[in-house]
Amino acid sequence: MIDKSITSQILKVSNKLEFLEPHEPRIVTIHDALHKIGFENAKR
Repeated sequence: MIDKSITSQILKVSNKLEFLEPHEPRIVTIHDALHKIGFENAKR
């Protein structure tokens, strides 16, 4: 089971402007967030 506070932090980072393209929808799942920012970056 994934800690909800960690999930929340990862979703916040993945929805920051430097990761999103113009007109791209918000990321709402942990799977999509990890895919977007990269698993290695999320481990840091």
